Amino acid sequence: MLHSHTRIWVHLIWSTKNRQRVLFKGAGIPLYEHLLKKAKQENIEFEQLNIQPDYIHGLIDLSPDICLSDFMKSIKGESDHWINENRLIGGHFNWQLG
Repeated sequence: MLHSHTRIWVHLIWSTKNRQRVLFKGAGIPLYEHLLKKAKQENIEFEQLNIQPDYIHGLIDLSPDICLSDFMKSIKGESDHWINENRLIGGHFNWQLG
């Protein structure tokens, strides 16, 4: 019987709308914990996650049965809503499109 092993490492980078520098420690730390939790619910674990004031770097080992665009749409959309709901920054928050 043939067996296969697949590893798909993906380096994700996404930024705040207009590269606004709003994700400082007060917002970054709770967002970090929230992103780890949300990804785990989607059966993905961040190997590395780094939040900068205007963008995020993440490294994931993507399972072959998970669609990357669906994961990104989910993680960005849900975290966008979560940031606004919890008022982590002053004003309305959005991620950059794409």
